[in-house]
Amino acid sequence: MVSEALLTARRCAKSILSRDLILITGCQRSGTTLLLLMLDDHSEVSGADESEVGHRLPSARHMMLNKLRGNLTCWKQPEESGAIDTLREKYPHATCVWVVRNPLAVVSSMRRLQLDDWEDNWLGLYAEDEMRQLSRAHPEAELGWRDLSRVELGARIWRLNCEIMKK
Repeated sequence: MVSEALLTARRCAKSILSRDLILITGCQRSGTTLLLLMLDDHSEVSGADESEVGHRLPSARHMMLNKLRGNLTCWKQPEESGAIDTLREKYPHATCVWVVRNPLAVVSSMRRLQLDDWEDNWLGLYAEDEMRQLSRAHPEAELGWRDLSRVELGARIWRLNCEIMKK
């Protein structure tokens, strides 16, 4: 069992190290990956996305290793946009970059994204999970979304993400 003192020390370390943290979020299919790739290409930035780290957030250890190397830590987690308040609490000094793309392009990308081994597109595979995540920040989002077409659902996901950003 981890002692309370150790947990407090970890929280303090994350807070201090968050000065060197860039959090990238926004609606899915908005260009967060492109931004991460551009920043990660810089010699003083070390980036990771959800495919590399799952749904974990950056640990104090990870950020400290980057700091010792002279690198900023860049973390892309668009699925966490609904939890932006929690992210701001855990990493109070982090730079948050919220990517916004034209909603028509976002929904079009959601409809078109289909890989060979998938039987469905992004909307069919991930929209329900995304709505559940967004309902943490928008409890009213839970109402009536199951009756929407896939295109309408994609548009609602985009709109809810933009509303969270404005908070």
